Amino acid sequence: MAASRPPVRGALRPSDAAPLPSGEVLLLERAYNPERGVTSVRVREIKRGNVRPGATLGGRLVATFAPPLTLDNFEGIAAFRGHKGETRVLVASDDNFDPVQQRTLLLMFALRHW
Repeated sequence: MAASRPPVRGALRPSDAAPLPSGEVLLLERAYNPERGVTSVRVREIKRGNVRPGATLGGRLVATFAPPLTLDNFEGIAAFRGHKGETRVLVASDDNFDPVQQRTLLLMFALRHW
């Protein structure tokens, strides 16, 4: 059985998803084209009830990565509850064996009001 993919709009494509401690889902979307110098990243929160085959996910925008923030080809996301009860989010990129154009990064954020 083939994995279903969420519908896409524009240049951003889903790269990874992670369940939040609340049961909702964080969706990591990115656009990356090293030849054109295009890098875009955003994170959306998807309500768990909207995650089903054929659904248009929509969701609430949680974050957009843009200069002066660090940008790279982010491909992975994880979420967990921190030791003080806060929701922590990890976002990762790798250099794809091309350290000239890409970096291996692991960024951590705390979500407020989650």
